[in-house]
Amino acid sequence: MAAGEGTRWNGYLGTPKHLCAPAGEPLLTRLDRQVRERAVTDVTVFGPQEYAHHVHPDTAIITPAELADGDKWLGATKFANTMDHWSTTARTVILFGDCWLEDETMDAILDHGRVEWVNWCRWGRSRVTGCPYGENFAVSFWPKHHDRYLRAINAAVKAHADGLIDRSGGWEVARAYAGATGADIRRYKQYPNMRHVGWGFSDDFDKPEDYDRWIERYRAAGRK
Repeated sequence: MAAGEGTRWNGYLGTPKHLCAPAGEPLLTRLDRQVRERAVTDVTVFGPQEYAHHVHPDTAIITPAELADGDKWLGATKFANTMDHWSTTARTVILFGDCWLEDETMDAILDHGRVEWVNWCRWGRSRVTGCPYGENFAVSFWPKHHDRYLRAINAAVKAHADGLIDRSGGWEVARAYAGATGADIRRYKQYPNMRHVGWGFSDDFDKPEDYDRWIERYRAAGRK
């Protein structure tokens, strides 16, 4: 998913955040390369057509009609944009396009063999950027989970539209999938389908200060 407007990024470095290159390779290019190196060939990027210059020639680029959270899906627009492309015969993995993932993080996500819906994330504060919040990296699921996932997305959006919660992003959808409804989505504490994969420098970049702190820590660790 790489169709967001990146308002918090605000054009830092003169590039969309999906194309920033904290370790010398654009985030989107890195993710595309990582999945293809692991024998995944059915890859689609949801984002602007110009992103085709930064991924494998066989990677499909789909530009959604809605690039922001202003339509009926509110904060879940990014998930709704992918719905028509969920696999009906195999596992679907949705990666957040503004993340830099360690190889072992990508291995954990793609090698997961259990037939279940999983929200892959980092719990709590980032030890790299100092961001005080947890972060979502990916969602994976199978055809048997499509209906329940769609109901969870709708439940989060409805609670948001009704003013019961103030956002309907990845955490809210995950809580709805776990069984929360209405205002309870904001404070639900049972996460049976969450998996922590926030190892090493795996992180995302919402704001310029996230990027700068990541670079500082990455270089201090002797990595290039």
